[in-house]
Amino acid sequence: MKISIAMATYNGAKYLQEQLDSFAKQSRLPDELVVCDDASTDETLQLLEKFCKSAPFEVKIYVNEVNLGYAQNFSRALSLCEGDLVFLSDQDDVWLPQKIETIERAAQQDQIAQVFMNDAELVHGDLTPTGLTNLGQIRSAGEADKSFLIGACLAVRRNFLFHLLPIPSDIAGHDRWLVGFAEGLGCRSIVEKPLQLYRRHGSNQSQNSSTRLKKTTKLDKFFCQLQGARKTNAYEGLYRSLAYAEGFIERARKLSKTPQKEEYFKNIDDFIARNEKTKKNILIRIRIVNSNRLLRIYLATKFFCSGGYNEFHGYRSYLRDLIL
Repeated sequence: MKISIAMATYNGAKYLQEQLDSFAKQSRLPDELVVCDDASTDETLQLLEKFCKSAPFEVKIYVNEVNLGYAQNFSRALSLCEGDLVFLSDQDDVWLPQKIETIERAAQQDQIAQVFMNDAELVHGDLTPTGLTNLGQIRSAGEADKSFLIGACLAVRRNFLFHLLPIPSDIAGHDRWLVGFAEGLGCRSIVEKPLQLYRRHGSNQSQNSSTRLKKTTKLDKFFCQLQGARKTNAYEGLYRSLAYAEGFIERARKLSKTPQKEEYFKNIDDFIARNEKTKKNILIRIRIVNSNRLLRIYLATKFFCSGGYNEFHGYRSYLRDLIL
């Protein structure tokens, strides 16, 4: 099995070297590292070129003429990989030595799964441990494992990747696109062992409760969502979700019309139907949050009583729509 690493970089010089060094310390070395740099202005390229000269595997460096953005930069990097199994890598993590070997073994043992994810230890910027993991935080927040969407913990079979590229330009995150398909088609496997250090620092802090450096609770999850919504447009998250649902439907319909022999494609019609339902419910929520206060209370309560919010985060989404 040929192994590729797809890395997207952008002004990542501060932490990049530690990640590159961790690739070279793998018990099972990759066969190639493909890096797409998104027009960095710091020393990122110099570090990559220096590593290229000493790396114990092939390193391919591509530089975008213009900044493509996070998702499209990864889309390009993934498209340039030649491995049978492609690992995604951020520029600021540190992989533990057994990561590639462990995931490769999982892929050899489970031929049905197309996407593999491993848990990760949450650490501070200086790699000080917190005793927490991404998957552990998701479960502490009362979320299902399907909420585990972190692209830096992802590996995907090339044959599956072929169907999902290119990533649509209106999709905000490559990870949700890849994992959404795999989860929806029933071909994702989670390796619960932490296989990397997931660094949290000032330039990557988000309102995602799964990456908090303190133990997350269900209440924390709600307030994280509320705070994130208030810092951005209140409707932005709904429109992002709508773009995913429409993207899933369009690509899945295209795939359903082509002759496919893979086992996971037997679920394609159900996947389309679920996303059509999701799209319908998102449009209802968009109408709710765009209504005046009194009408919003009526519509949201009616939607809640009908079970519509079960598609989202239940009562938390209901309260969020009432408050914002």
